Amino acid sequence: MDWPTVEESMPFVPKSGIPKAIPDKRQPYQKQLAMVFILASILFERAAFYSLANNLVVNLDSDELLDWKPSHSSIASFIFSGK
Repeated sequence: MDWPTVEESMPFVPKSGIPKAIPDKRQPYQKQLAMVFILASILFERAAFYSLANNLVVNLDSDELLDWKPSHSSIASFIFSGK
């Protein structure tokens, strides 16, 4: 491991304690596109989670698989969702 030397050209943390901001060089449409992608990924993530929670209740209730009581399958869904 190399030990720091006195000849360092730039300190790790500036004396002010806050590093300088990096300017954003993207075009406005690129910023809006990034925002749309972030919102779409959140929407799809939530839709997938709630569809899994719904499928859990439906499949536990069905007579073909486990035939749980509706109250027990709802409790399992609440445990899955952490509520």
